Amino acid sequence: MDYMKNIGLILLATLSITACTTDFQLEGEWKDIPVVYGFISVADTAHYIRVEKAFLEPGGDANQIAQIADSLYYDNATV
Repeated sequence: MDYMKNIGLILLATLSITACTTDFQLEGEWKDIPVVYGFISVADTAHYIRVEKAFLEPGGDANQIAQIADSLYYDNATV
């Protein structure tokens, strides 16, 4: 009886492992995501804020896309 139970569990585990899939889409739909960096010091009179876009081109090289200014910077960013 225990032998049949073990065989059944092994068969069930084998079927459940082979039934799983690992296909997923890494890149999602495009949406505008702002990224804001700031350096604010109480002791300083100048404050630095940098506003950029987050980017991801499906199937593209991030180093090449970063060379394109439209992919990184907003045209009329008001801080």
